[in-house]
Amino acid sequence: MAKKALKYDIANLTNDTNYPGYIRNAGYLEGLAHMFDYINNGNTVNNEILVYITDEMTRKGAINLRYNDDV
Repeated sequence: MAKKALKYDIANLTNDTNYPGYIRNAGYLEGLAHMFDYINNGNTVNNEILVYITDEMTRKGAINLRYNDDV
């Protein structure tokens, strides 16, 4: 079984990737994406947690959430 990974883009309105707020937000989103992948690829999947994670990512600025099978 191939593992799936959640991919996303970050809305960056200022185009400044060195801004501390952007760096902190990018790290937060990456952590949420890793938690999503770990839960989704595990033996027991809790859909309520996955929905919460994707909602939180969207709220924090993640756009174009999608799955990639090439992990």
